[in-house]
Amino acid sequence: MNRRSLFWLPATLVMVCSCASPTNPRGSGEIVRAEPIKDAKPIAKTSQAFAVSLLQQMLSSNKDSDFMLSPWSLTNCIEMLRYGATGKTEAELRKFLGSDVDAEGASRQIERVKGALKPIADNDIFRTANGIWVAKNYPIELNYLAKAPSLFGATLKNSEMPEPALSEINTMVKETTRDRIPTLLDSLSPDTFMVLVNAVSFKDNWLTKFDPSQTAARNFSPSTGVPVSVPMMNMTGKFAYREKPSHQILTLNYESGIAMTIILPKGRDLATVLQDKDLMGTGYTGARDGTVSIPKWKSEYTLDLESFMKTAGCRLIFDSTRAELGGIAKGAFVSKAVHKTFIEVNERGTEAAAATGIEAMAAAAPEPQPPFTFIADHPFAYYIHTYEGVILFAGVVNNPKS
Repeated sequence: MNRRSLFWLPATLVMVCSCASPTNPRGSGEIVRAEPIKDAKPIAKTSQAFAVSLLQQMLSSNKDSDFMLSPWSLTNCIEMLRYGATGKTEAELRKFLGSDVDAEGASRQIERVKGALKPIADNDIFRTANGIWVAKNYPIELNYLAKAPSLFGATLKNSEMPEPALSEINTMVKETTRDRIPTLLDSLSPDTFMVLVNAVSFKDNWLTKFDPSQTAARNFSPSTGVPVSVPMMNMTGKFAYREKPSHQILTLNYESGIAMTIILPKGRDLATVLQDKDLMGTGYTGARDGTVSIPKWKSEYTLDLESFMKTAGCRLIFDSTRAELGGIAKGAFVSKAVHKTFIEVNERGTEAAAATGIEAMAAAAPEPQPPFTFIADHPFAYYIHTYEGVILFAGVVNNPKS
């Protein structure tokens, strides 16, 4: 088969683990925080809309299990592809991402976020890596080779396909995801001429940890089936909290300044809640006294990204006769796209704290509000994001397992 007819996109791999690493350089007690993101509002708006769209698409086919995706990781990898796309193909990719800038403009936004996350990347809390593997002696467009790696901070490697390229790719993924995704690809076709990869991981402590002695079994009611007993972490204190008529919104902070926001329906209809385009809200009125109960959970998820993107209307890149990827190579199209994720949440790796809410408060003190109760004993959505609201990971807990 002609090599020009195959273009592999094992798109993204994600690992999120809330446990502290034994080798974390902050072991001395030092807390390292992410810096503010410059001109963050448009980046946050796009990433939040993308995250909501992804969860909405996934929810209908994943009613019985947990799932997670990474808007950050998907964006990195797909923007590397979009840089070589033209015409209707580029328009489909732009629509899928919900982007209002071209790929080069998106690369500058990505770099601004990376710059703000550099302090926690330097301290091994956050890892992210882009890679472009090209078959030796294959005629890739010179402009793409000259510009794409630097625009997206990607390592460019010229390797024989399938080996040693396959081993190199899996090694990069394994190292970046701290062994949580040891193998992305089981095999590579000799006809593959390029592989685009993004890997990302996050590993941090909650700003205030849950007390393990307060963790207790409680029934969790999945979307379908009978209630199941799960370990629930419990805490009483001050939290960044808001609520709307249909759902509660709780933000729990990590030491690094990254946060997890949990969206809990007041009823059992998460699908309807996810139709709210302002799930993250526009800010917090202050810290609220409250009682929080959330489950411990751990899950792995593999997404057939090709089917997912086709369902979302992004089809041309997979069409061998219609894909417009001439900016990469003549006749190129995507033959495979993969997205793998891992997450673990426990007592060490998260807690509700008022830090974000307090920092966002206006000078005038808000009116006192009564204590709230937040019991996540039924399906909920969550986002792991920067202070400004740029979404790194997004997922749904339907049936937690620890």
